[in-house]
Amino acid sequence: MSATNNTTPGVDKEGKQLPPIRTIGNIVKNPPRERREVIKGILKKSSKMGFSGPSKARKTWQLMNLAISVATGQDWLKFETVRTKVLYINLELHEDTFFSRLGSICEAMETPITEISTNMSAWCLRGHAAAYNELVPQILEEVRDRGFGLIIFDPTYKILGDSDENKAGDITKLMNSLEAISFETGAAFVMAYHFSKGNKAQSQDGDKTSGSGVFFRDPDALIEFSPQADGDDSNSIMSVTCILRDFAPVPKFSVEWDGKALFNVSGHDASKLKKSGGRPSSHSEQDLLDVLRERELSSTEWQQECDEDKGISRPTFFRFKSTLEKSDRVYKSKLNGKYSTTAREASATGAGMPHAGFGFWSSGSGSRTSAWSAN
Repeated sequence: MSATNNTTPGVDKEGKQLPPIRTIGNIVKNPPRERREVIKGILKKSSKMGFSGPSKARKTWQLMNLAISVATGQDWLKFETVRTKVLYINLELHEDTFFSRLGSICEAMETPITEISTNMSAWCLRGHAAAYNELVPQILEEVRDRGFGLIIFDPTYKILGDSDENKAGDITKLMNSLEAISFETGAAFVMAYHFSKGNKAQSQDGDKTSGSGVFFRDPDALIEFSPQADGDDSNSIMSVTCILRDFAPVPKFSVEWDGKALFNVSGHDASKLKKSGGRPSSHSEQDLLDVLRERELSSTEWQQECDEDKGISRPTFFRFKSTLEKSDRVYKSKLNGKYSTTAREASATGAGMPHAGFGFWSSGSGSRTSAWSAN
């Protein structure tokens, strides 16, 4: 094979033709076309971005602000945007609420709604949400060849169906399905996430979103909105963290709610995150023991309660749990697979041995996504 030849492409498991393997010489002579930016320094076309924050942190307000900004070519937060057609897929708000909020944001941006009348579209699907494997093919059928440069999907949990948000395999399938939308339309794709319960001041960047780590690893960009210490209980001041694959790092910055419809960049110290009252600045193995007390809990139940009650991240939890096991301060029962501070062995008869499946990606006591809102 010559230095400029390509191999014959195969097909994937869905029967779609794979791209050929190309030599570097061929790529040099025929370089790929550079994808256009949609949010400068943050997001390009055909890429995916996650947008994550705690409950009631005005995520939908921010995403609608993003939609209007891109549809008109205005700055969003501190970033320039490139004007393109936008589709907002709304799975949560009633239609009248959605359009009332849209009007409020346009007014706050001093943007007549006529300026987005042709460049922004909305698809309100509350009451029509379905599992992603049913909904994504219908979305593709509707949006293909419509020329959208940005598609916003709010919120992601509404299309999980029977998938477990804590299982990497389930979320990988979800992300691959959503990638088909950005790949086949050429549009940038933005997904709304939610933080897991509990204070996240001690959690690592990227480790605040509820569910599998795939939510963090898969997108080309992730933006986290975290409550700041200077804000009130309404999350009026937020720290913005940008985790990027295609661009240089962006320093953290702070935004403040204007009391009406917008977050504006502020001068607050973005490193000062809000902590729960009385919570220590760092965690220890004792925090895990305090949660466990005299009970028996599965690994997943224990981890979720440590997250909710103490704000302990998953990596920190499993590091401390390993230390507790090695020092014989907690025991995993051979009878039911649960953890306690007292050793328990299986009975001599061996009866009643349950199926053991506790681990990092276990679903535990079930999904908690139904209790969340991305408003």
